[in-house]
This record gives sequence, C-alpha cells and structure tokens, in this order.
Amino acid sequence: VSMGDITMQSTILYNIAADSLSRISLLSAAGHVAADELRRVELEIGSVTNLDIGAGIESLRSSIAILHAQLDVVRGRWREAVDQYDQCLDAACGAGHDRWMSKFLAERGLCLAMLGDLARATKDVEDSLVKIGDCEDLDDLAITHGRLASAFAMLGLDEQKLVHQERSAECLSRYRAEQEALRTRLPSFNP
Repeated sequence: VSMGDITMQSTILYNIAADSLSRISLLSAAGHVAADELRRVELEIGSVTNLDIGAGIESLRSSIAILHAQLDVVRGRWREAVDQYDQCLDAACGAGHDRWMSKFLAERGLCLAMLGDLARATKDVEDSLVKIGDCEDLDDLAITHGRLASAFAMLGLDEQKLVHQERSAECLSRYRAEQEALRTRLPSFNP
C-alpha cells in the first residue's frame, strides 16, 4: 500500500476472497452454509471487484468472474451462476485455471440440472469427470464430488450420487486431517 502497488493489493484481496469462498464452498457442498460467513465472502469478492474496476486492472478479470459464478452456486442462484460460467469458462481455461475445470463444470452442471436443462447438465457432468484427474487439491476434489453428487441426484442417477457423496466425504476428511497436521507442525498458526 505504501508503495502504491495497486496490482499487488488486488492480488492479495483476490487470494483472501478465493480462500474464503473455498471454505464456504466446502460447507455448501456438504449442505451447510452460515449466512454471516456468506455475507463476509460477498463483501470480500465485492472489494476485489470494485478495486479492479476502479483501477482499471485487467489481469484478474476471468478469475474474479469465476469467483462470482462460484458465489452464485453457493447462494443457489442457478441462472446467474450459469450465465457467469458461460461468459468466463473459456477465458478461465486460457488463464491457467485448467486444474479447476472439473470443479467449474460440476458446478455449472449442477446449476443446469437445477434449472431443468438436463441435456447440458449431463454434458457438463461427463466433461467434469473427464477432467477430474487434473484436480489435485483435496478441498477442490471434495467440492467437485459434492457438486457431482448433487447433480447426479437431480439427474435421477442415485447410484452415481452415492459414489460421489462418499468420495466428497473422503476427500473432505483427508483435507481436514492434512490441515490438522499442518496446525500441529505450526503451533503459532491460528486460523
């Protein structure tokens, strides 16, 4: 801030918002979201959006659009999430977001299923499964499998729903164990 580096400030705000959104997406994929936590994330995403618009920063445009799409999924704003994803998925792929594409497609697939567009939902779910091997982080995998489970439920595919519910729970459990191990090794770390 003292050096006037607006781009670095934007990057920091983006990372804070993305981390917070990841936490509530994990909760959402498991069926739990606290309203106060959701409001805080909305404000964080709004802050980085407003800074970038006001300062004319273009470098995080597709990344911020993805945050808005993911936030709409958590809020249950299915149409808005689909519209956001439709506008930014191609750019996100070109901006280095390939490893998260499975999660994005699973989320859009869920939204499409919720809107009754079962053909497009099925395509997104299938594409998500093709790309799931690119996703390495346990928290992202937990979210992806959770969204797939919900999409499969809407598609009437109960067996696949159960498989992905179990995978989501397993990834979430392993993620929490990893986080606990980190806290043990870093005693001064207090999230």
